[in-house]
Amino acid sequence: MRTITALPKKTPHLFSQKLLRSSGIVLLWGLLLGAVLWPIASPSAIEIKADLDHKVQHIEQMVFTTGAIKGKSGLTPPSAIISAQNYNPVISGNLFLELQGQGNILDKKADYAALFYGTRNEVHGNEAVTIVGDKNKILNNTTGTVILWGKNHIINQNSEKSVIAGGLNGIIQWNANFIGVWLENQISWTWNVTIWGQHTTVKGENNFVAGSNINFDPQNRGQTRRNTFVWSDNMSQGRVGLNKYVTPAKDGVFLIRAERGLAINTPKTTLPGSVEVKGMVQLGNDTEACTPAKVWAIKYIDEKPSGCFCACDNESSVEKWSALSPSPYCEAKCRG
Repeated sequence: MRTITALPKKTPHLFSQKLLRSSGIVLLWGLLLGAVLWPIASPSAIEIKADLDHKVQHIEQMVFTTGAIKGKSGLTPPSAIISAQNYNPVISGNLFLELQGQGNILDKKADYAALFYGTRNEVHGNEAVTIVGDKNKILNNTTGTVILWGKNHIINQNSEKSVIAGGLNGIIQWNANFIGVWLENQISWTWNVTIWGQHTTVKGENNFVAGSNINFDPQNRGQTRRNTFVWSDNMSQGRVGLNKYVTPAKDGVFLIRAERGLAINTPKTTLPGSVEVKGMVQLGNDTEACTPAKVWAIKYIDEKPSGCFCACDNESSVEKWSALSPSPYCEAKCRG
């Protein structure tokens, strides 16, 4: 009978087990080290993701443009740049803020212009600003103009350094003019100011106008005035014998129309259309003759021993200077 004997199972040598285990550990560390060093050896594969929650970002400038950026200085207009200068944010370019669907227009050809909200406003000029309002327009070929609030204002072409603030239907033509509310005010030429006006038309240079119903050129003949101050009430409507508009007849006048009179140092007048003064009034010495154009004029003769007040009257249809006091001395002085 044949006997088969099973051979015992071979067990790996202890040294071989340790070697295998060490090789596995080395291989694992090699893979990990390679994963870390490989991006450093390949610069094109580096990707740094900004985490705004945990990082401080230093941004030199941000560029907003409708076209491509061509190099450091080759921006395709229109564009706006927000940068930091002396620790302050600086915006270079146009600035347009509005609620969606408000119908505002900021011309892409405008240079350094701004439009802030409002409805149906249009800015076409350079260095121009509109702030809120409705249907206001700054036309092209203008520089340094502003419309603040209001409705239906227009700053026309070839105008510079002018401002319309509030009101309705204001119009400015040419340079360095200002309209400060209210209704239907127009200015042309330069260095003119209208304050709280209504139905005023100013043509000329260096004029100040306030009140209502003032027109420098009611016949549209191109008449202009310089260096005037004009104030008018709104009492011409429906009044018999008064022109609708106050119109300065010459340059360099201080013109006031007030239905209830002019009061100086007193709160009211006693008679409509009168001039009442509380205090001393000093008048010049008029050496010209009393004429129909001077009737009711008053002059003061300052001579020793005493001065005299004289009035130009037309008693008995004869114009002459008469003393306002029953003094033979003054009567003689007034009649000359």
